[in-house]
Amino acid sequence: MKTLKAYFGLTDDGTRVGPGTSIGISLALSMLVSIGLRFVIPGASPVVRLVLWFVVMLVLFRWAASNAEKQRQRRRGGR
Repeated sequence: MKTLKAYFGLTDDGTRVGPGTSIGISLALSMLVSIGLRFVIPGASPVVRLVLWFVVMLVLFRWAASNAEKQRQRRRGGR
């Protein structure tokens, strides 16, 4: 659980994940989103699911990047 918190930038102690772990979590998250979209929108065309997949992944990665940036600012003594 601590690894996932670090991946999404939610730890207070500045913990980060390694490149291999980051790639593994990204792949697993990508697969979960893809499978989730198949269940949530079963009748949608593959193009619609692909577009929604890009949107969901973009939102997730931007959220994680925003959390990581806030974490770096707190460490530097910013906000």
